[in-house]
Amino acid sequence: MSFQFTVQTNGLRLDAFLASQLENSRSFIQEQIKAGQVSINGAVQTKPGLRLKSGDNVEGSLSHTEPLLLSPIKGPLDILHEDDDILVINKSQGLVVHPAPGLEDPTLVHFLLHYMQQDPNFVASSEDRPGIVHRLDRGTSGVILVAKHRIALEKLSAQFKNREVRKEYWAVVWGRPPLQGKVETAIGRDLRNRKKISSQSNHPKPALTHWKTQKQFGHFSLLRLFPHTGRTHQLRVHLSELGFPILGDPLYSRNRKGKRAGTLSEVVGDAIDGIHETLLHAHRVIFRHPITLEVMDFSAPPPGNFESFVTLLEKNDP
Repeated sequence: MSFQFTVQTNGLRLDAFLASQLENSRSFIQEQIKAGQVSINGAVQTKPGLRLKSGDNVEGSLSHTEPLLLSPIKGPLDILHEDDDILVINKSQGLVVHPAPGLEDPTLVHFLLHYMQQDPNFVASSEDRPGIVHRLDRGTSGVILVAKHRIALEKLSAQFKNREVRKEYWAVVWGRPPLQGKVETAIGRDLRNRKKISSQSNHPKPALTHWKTQKQFGHFSLLRLFPHTGRTHQLRVHLSELGFPILGDPLYSRNRKGKRAGTLSEVVGDAIDGIHETLLHAHRVIFRHPITLEVMDFSAPPPGNFESFVTLLEKNDP
């Protein structure tokens, strides 16, 4: 993997800068730097702690991929449905779906490997993401499909690729958008912040989201969201760029309370301080069973903090 970045801030360590930009662990990046894989302004550098200057051009390539740990770990699985071919899981907030370089916390894949450890077909379904057909962001809860073998994985993946799967999400957002509408803004990796997705991208891809307002409050709304495409961070980006970011979103909804603190009731303000995950929930998924072709329809209630905050808004944010 090749990379090239222009530094915007003085004083950053080389290893820390690359670890944040490439989303790899610092130890892995340090190994790459010491191996001569990184250059600054055209000169190879082998000191991980070198301090960067604004305007420095950092480029290089990773000589190999950081290994991922795919060992079974016992963990909670909220199973909505299981048969010989698929699992339907209600994923909890804060749980990452699959391992990634630099991530040390156990993931849904680790839990699935433990649950399915007697089934060799499951492990063989994918080398690094066994069973994973689609993903939900770390902070997003709700319905996610898991394939038990390669054939099921391929057939379900084809349904997502062909946009044959119908999905409904619920979200609590800042503000009061129109009662219904759509966003059809192409999005891709942000030009200035590699961790973000936005419409300001060199390679945007088409993205379409419909929404309907389920409830309106004084400062917030509860929305039903219907994504017709499955771009990374799609719902979070579309709502944020519309001016109605999802409450609790650490990347696209920062400092929103500070801007409106004077108009919020004290009890609502205190409740917001206790929200540490995005209030976005994958409520419903409709698809065809990969083997029988039967139409399957599954839904899951939102987590407790989601429901309790909506109840609080009903009483304290008229």
